[in-house]
Amino acid sequence: KPEQRKLVSNQIKRELEEADEIIGQMEMELASQPAMTRSKLQQKTKEYKESLKNVKKEVQKQQASERDQLLGNGDLESQVQDQRQRLLQGTERLEQASRRLEESQRIALETEQLGISTLGDLHRQRQQIERTRDGLGNADSWISKSSGLLKLMQKR
Repeated sequence: KPEQRKLVSNQIKRELEEADEIIGQMEMELASQPAMTRSKLQQKTKEYKESLKNVKKEVQKQQASERDQLLGNGDLESQVQDQRQRLLQGTERLEQASRRLEESQRIALETEQLGISTLGDLHRQRQQIERTRDGLGNADSWISKSSGLLKLMQKR
């Protein structure tokens, strides 16, 4: 059982570190998002960060409880059950936070793809406007030449 506790404890520690890294990546990604999207995503990221902070506190409480158990404080069986329950709750919260982080990453990627698509559309529209402007410039040139010829023909 102590070995199993150690394995679970290490797994939780790794998952918390991974969640920290994901939140850090999300915060860096926010800088490249449009202002409208950024404010929504900043709020979500803040919520995830707070949730992760709460999970970390819960894990610390569980670890302190485990230390108390090892030192023989209180009824061992009830403490084990209590610790197990808190550990399960902490794991569930961590999984929920991970799912929310994954959903936020998916939304950020969709937003990025939408931005790329919009930039492509704007580029094509700009090219079309430039071609139209060039065509109008050529037409204006021909109109000026034609007008000059007509005036010259009128004088004769």
